[in-house]
Amino acid sequence: MVDNEQLLSTRYGRLSVPAGENDLITTFLSHDGEWAFLEAEFLGSQLPRRPRVLDIGAYLGTFTLGLTQLNPLSFACLVEGNPASVPYLARNVAANLHCPHEVLGAVVVAPGRPIAAARGDPSNRGSTSFCADTPGTRLELGSLNTISFEALIKKHDAFDLIKVDVEGMEEQLLTSYPALLQDDSTLLWTECNEAPTSLWLARVLLDTGRPLSYFAWPSHNPRNYLGGADPILPFAYEAGLLLGAGAPRLSDTHRAAGCILRPIESLEALRRSMWLTPRWAPREWLDLPSHEIVGIAGHLQSGQRYEDFLVTRVQEIDSAGSAAELSLRLAQFRVRQLEDKVAELAASQLQQVPPRSET
Repeated sequence: MVDNEQLLSTRYGRLSVPAGENDLITTFLSHDGEWAFLEAEFLGSQLPRRPRVLDIGAYLGTFTLGLTQLNPLSFACLVEGNPASVPYLARNVAANLHCPHEVLGAVVVAPGRPIAAARGDPSNRGSTSFCADTPGTRLELGSLNTISFEALIKKHDAFDLIKVDVEGMEEQLLTSYPALLQDDSTLLWTECNEAPTSLWLARVLLDTGRPLSYFAWPSHNPRNYLGGADPILPFAYEAGLLLGAGAPRLSDTHRAAGCILRPIESLEALRRSMWLTPRWAPREWLDLPSHEIVGIAGHLQSGQRYEDFLVTRVQEIDSAGSAAELSLRLAQFRVRQLEDKVAELAASQLQQVPPRSET
């Protein structure tokens, strides 16, 4: 039994998760019964039968467990750097991954590049980063095991897919083992956040000359395991870069779900792809018709906000309208006063006229 454990019924089987925490992935597992299954479906379709997979930044194991449901694996190595998360990962893999595997609790490092103090969101264990200049709260994780990127790969010989999700350290790991970048037998899958680190990483991947693709998917899967129709984060997308896949295609299912797939041949192509990918939008937009969303987006693109949109003009016109209305009422009142005075004067003049004498 893992300390502070909660068991959830999910697409991957019964999963052990930290109890009483508002962790992003745990929240999705509770609400939808899955996390990023669209990602696993897409990558599973790019792999040969019974592939060998290395999952760096495995957290609770959902990525690898999702892959093996679609394309049974022959071997998997799952690595997690946060020691507080490793017991949950090990328990989930032991219960649900039915192939030879290894779970390794270690921070994967580039030789000669010391790791920074752990930082992240304390309520989101999956955000733990050992990259310098990472924003967030400093996390006290105790002593850490480390292993070099090259040593990790050579330990298990070849992999068909290597996933690297290490919160900004992807570039330094991949450049520490250049031979891997040129290995046509291995697909590389990396996280792609909206940050300069993604552009630096893309520069390294583009320089290999191998095909590079951008895949983004909505955090809410319309076909989620528990059938939840209300998204936790409307319009929120996750994204990654895939190196080495010749001509990947979106399935009809992924297209219907709103997934995005684009070839990346330059940094500008990646910049535009990230610009066109939804990352977050207010929940209030969820029920708006498309023309209203386009209207709002057009104003925002012009630097306008609804709080400021013509508001001073409305106030000026409202104020002017009130003054004009008051002036009109005063004028009408004065006209009525004059009319009354005229009437009184006329009546007075009539009283002063002597009666006509009869002849």
